[in-house]
Amino acid sequence: MVLCQRMLICCLFVWLFITTKITKENVLKIKVRNGVEDDRSSTAERWHHRWRYGVYSKVQTSGYTQEGHLKSCTTSETVPEGVPDEPSWMKAAHSGGFLVLPWPGGGGSSDPAQGEESQGCLMLRSGALLGVTLICVAVLRKWIAGGVCRCSVRLDGRTVVITGANAGIGKETSRDLARRGARVVMACRDLTRAERAAEEIRRSTGNGNVVIRHLDLASTYSIRQFAKDFLDSEERLDILINNAGVMMCPKQLTEDNFETQLAVNHLGHFLLTNLLLPKLKSSSPSRVVNVSSIAHRGGRIDFDDLFFSRRPYGALESYRQSKLANILFSRELARRLSGSGVSSFSLHPGVIRTELGRHVEGWFPLVGLLLKLPSLLLMKTPWEGCQTSLYCAVTPGLEELSGCYFSDCAEKETAPEGQDDVVARKLWEVSTRLVGLKNTC
Repeated sequence: MVLCQRMLICCLFVWLFITTKITKENVLKIKVRNGVEDDRSSTAERWHHRWRYGVYSKVQTSGYTQEGHLKSCTTSETVPEGVPDEPSWMKAAHSGGFLVLPWPGGGGSSDPAQGEESQGCLMLRSGALLGVTLICVAVLRKWIAGGVCRCSVRLDGRTVVITGANAGIGKETSRDLARRGARVVMACRDLTRAERAAEEIRRSTGNGNVVIRHLDLASTYSIRQFAKDFLDSEERLDILINNAGVMMCPKQLTEDNFETQLAVNHLGHFLLTNLLLPKLKSSSPSRVVNVSSIAHRGGRIDFDDLFFSRRPYGALESYRQSKLANILFSRELARRLSGSGVSSFSLHPGVIRTELGRHVEGWFPLVGLLLKLPSLLLMKTPWEGCQTSLYCAVTPGLEELSGCYFSDCAEKETAPEGQDDVVARKLWEVSTRLVGLKNTC
């Protein structure tokens, strides 16, 4: 980030230098009263000659007209003894007395050459501005893209579960981990789209060990069935990436009478993680990665009305609550699993161009249309958005940071509400009761 800022500052200095230089080139082209033109170099030599030998000029004017034009002007010079005279070419060029500096591109001159010259300077300035603008856009785009996971560790013989893996950053995460040789289990609600995504990943990575399983995080029955089938059929689980989520959807209740955003984003992953913990522990060292959001800032866990039964429903407020719950869950999970060999991390992937924001565009179609073009510049691609998930999943030596929060492939500090251990413990207890768990870690 610091490097990008420095590059941006350098680009601005280059732009200022180019435009200032071109402006000076235009201004220093002068026209003398007798029609003889002189360029910057001759003007500079003339004034150097006068300064060097102490020639002083006295200018007297007779005032200005109402239009602001000079009525008349006379000059007299004091030349010390022994001062050599100006070269003849310099006298010829300036025999008119005083110099008139035309304003660049001004409309007061009818000289075609000067107009062409001004137009050329304008084109040069425009070209310089365009060039520097493109450089600044490239630097800004690189800064928005964020960090990149540079770890090249292989995952041969390892098993990874990724929820919501058929699109967006879940799909790109699956692709990268498959390329590293892992057995990738794509846990998705829509099996048709999941199979298409899995086949594409198999072809692009050459890894045929990519499988799909049905999982609906809005249904505790589906979650339990997925966990049972997985525990019965899989030998190990090295990495669990809780990636799936919904954002700012209209108020709906799941089949378990949970508000949808809290159910899918938090309660579903809470239940899934706890049911898969025996396999995670037996495969240690293993990791749980919870995809949260910077939207947790300003969030609040309302234990008296988690599902907006009594208070007015706010889509953004509900989303913030669920993303804050992700961070508190990850923090409490790390505390409870300390010393077990299972690490837990939460992260903010960035603002990404995915279908996650479809409900926002549905509410404000005009805003969505207007933001299409800026989103190409100001939002991450799914590949860029999955980098922090990969970083938390594969980077060696992160075990000491279990329970921490990451963004742009670096540890970051959460909002104060994400550091409240009392609320985290209470949320764990409430979540355990809601999903019907009897035994937890």
